[in-house]
Amino acid sequence: MPTSQVGKSYNTNNTITQEKLLKMLETITGVKLYAFTDIFSANAKGGWAPLTAITSGTWAHLTDDPWGMLNYLEGIITTEACD
Repeated sequence: MPTSQVGKSYNTNNTITQEKLLKMLETITGVKLYAFTDIFSANAKGGWAPLTAITSGTWAHLTDDPWGMLNYLEGIITTEACD
């Protein structure tokens, strides 16, 4: 199980929920979450956008444009790995 910076562990009781993930992510430093999903999966109940926001990462619309997706991913890598 992931351990937070304050030493708590999170028992998911075999069910991972957005609420549990948010609690875990807000206590871990140095982690950024990036998600590529369809629009519905961004802000629907249990969506990815709140999870990326809490880590200062970003959510991006997953499209069928491979070059656009590659450029976006390269931008993330450049920003995160090359700074």
